[in-house]
Amino acid sequence: MDKPSVFIIGAGPTGLTCAIELARRGIPVRIIEKKSEPEHISKAIGINPRSLTLLEASGVTPRLLTKGLKLNRMRMHYGDDKQIAIHLDKIPHKYNFLIALPQDETETILEERLNELGVKVERVAELDDLIETGQGYEALIKSQWGSETIRNSLIIGADGAHSMTRKQINVDFEGIAIEEPWYLADVHIDWPYQQNGHDAQAFFQQDGTVGLTFPLGGTRYRLLSNREEVFGFLPKPYSIEDSLWESQFKLSCRLAQTFQKANVFLAGDAAHIHTPVGGRGMNLGIEDACVLADYIDAGKTDRYTTDRRPAARHVINMTTKFYNLMTTQSPMKIWARNHFMLPLLKFSAVQKQQLKMISGL
Repeated sequence: MDKPSVFIIGAGPTGLTCAIELARRGIPVRIIEKKSEPEHISKAIGINPRSLTLLEASGVTPRLLTKGLKLNRMRMHYGDDKQIAIHLDKIPHKYNFLIALPQDETETILEERLNELGVKVERVAELDDLIETGQGYEALIKSQWGSETIRNSLIIGADGAHSMTRKQINVDFEGIAIEEPWYLADVHIDWPYQQNGHDAQAFFQQDGTVGLTFPLGGTRYRLLSNREEVFGFLPKPYSIEDSLWESQFKLSCRLAQTFQKANVFLAGDAAHIHTPVGGRGMNLGIEDACVLADYIDAGKTDRYTTDRRPAARHVINMTTKFYNLMTTQSPMKIWARNHFMLPLLKFSAVQKQQLKMISGL
């Protein structure tokens, strides 16, 4: 049976992973990206054991391991200088850690591997319209070279939370927007917690402020907080030696009504978005990409929504619950979190459940 040709819209981690998985199976694939060059600002930074396992067959995993930093623990600080550690090195898997690597560097590794497979990202090109025909959809693409109509192809929308693909096929993106803004920065910092090695840190304050730090190598850290003064949650003494970049964003929790319609499929943020708790966002998109490529190769694309939508819904539900626990400003709920919920993490059975969510296994 002839392999179908595939056209991917969006060259982020999801789109690049899908293109790699299709190309290595010998399936004709093209991938477009509206940006003229790769971004040099990091977004997601955590790569979990599930993603490392899925990317092994393509040869990407060893490159990520070489380039990234292994995170061994997540230390949670709360109350009167109390601390609990989630031991990532107790994940029952050969990859018993998370890899910390800025998203732009992850994308560079993925694109380099895709190039080796003979596929180039076609840049300054974007979806203009999806035209419904009796046999499915055709894609009208506009680029720096003019317009083109893509016919007789499977179309994958990996074009992010504001997906034009999803909008063109009229798929609802159900969910809620979280009004509270979040702030992030990549900085070089001198502070006491460098002695903890490759540990992520979470700080829960009595006023509802939450701060997270992730090591990125040397003195470089990613800071993430719901406090506008993004450095304000850091315990003193500390010294910011250099701020590489700062940004703010708002969160939403949404799930597409379906992940496929005729010959069009949605993957990654185009299909689901949630809070960054647990570091599952980019990883969930990588899972989508690998599963979809496998189903395309096997001629089982009818299973895609049935399998992937419940998985995404589960992650959204779990991360939303933990986000609400983290960010509550209710004195009663803060007391319950600090005196009951977080101390439960001392027990191995509770840690096991948390490690399952974080690892994606």
